[in-house]
Amino acid sequence: MPVYILSAEAISPQETFLTESFLENPVLPEGEYFTCLHPDYKQFIQPGALRRMSPVIRMGLASAMVALRNGDIEKPDAILVGTGLGCVQDTVKFLNQVIQVMTEHPPREVLDRIIQIEQGMGRVRNDEGYDSRTIDVDILYFGDQCLNLPELVVPHPRLHLRRFTLMPLAEIAGERVHPVLKKKNSELLELCTDHSSVMKFRESN
Repeated sequence: MPVYILSAEAISPQETFLTESFLENPVLPEGEYFTCLHPDYKQFIQPGALRRMSPVIRMGLASAMVALRNGDIEKPDAILVGTGLGCVQDTVKFLNQVIQVMTEHPPREVLDRIIQIEQGMGRVRNDEGYDSRTIDVDILYFGDQCLNLPELVVPHPRLHLRRFTLMPLAEIAGERVHPVLKKKNSELLELCTDHSSVMKFRESN
């Protein structure tokens, strides 16, 4: 299965962090152990929180923050587990996540790229209604734009009906106002009549 990686970072004994020349000048070990090349963690983590973190946590958090920034992902939310809208309660659960990204590309071009990714992962789009699929990527909002094209409607026309979409959306952008319904995402979640089972992935294990 193809894997799409927007960005990757690592703090290691080699010069792998914040560099474009990966392993260009490899560091050879002196003695039995390698020593990691640590950055100034205060650039990424508040000093008060930094004092309570182990070195491994510092390394992972700093690497993740840089990888998200380089991948133009501003706000990742929790991964949710839930039953998709239109599916019966005892069907296989779906993993769902909402992310906020920055792009200079127009909506139609972004949609074309999404379709390429879905097809690369084995998705076959059809118009037969709800069905299980390998991957399903939707555009929920595109700034404050409102579009009504045959192939793309923005904001997503069923956004306000889906609890498994509204929960993560309210988590990262609860104060954002729906440009058509004129309600905040947090308010849409409160008004949602979809009672499907939805919980955070770590809580469902």
